[in-house]
Amino acid sequence: MEEKVRNAMKAVNEKLLDYEGENFFDAGLLDSLQVVNLVVGLENEFDIEIDANYLREENFKSRDAILDMMKGILGSV
Repeated sequence: MEEKVRNAMKAVNEKLLDYEGENFFDAGLLDSLQVVNLVVGLENEFDIEIDANYLREENFKSRDAILDMMKGILGSV
């Protein structure tokens, strides 16, 4: 799972992979358009559709947040 998440993140912005802080948005590494691209990448990597209810900033602010979101989504599929 982590590899697929990393692949989707890398396609949007490689700097996301090395960032050790707590918030991609505050660091200027992720914006709303990139979130859309990341969602599309995650949907393609996992062959799923991500419900709009998950499109909240807190779900995309860090690698861990994205992983937690995907675990929740995949656990409910």
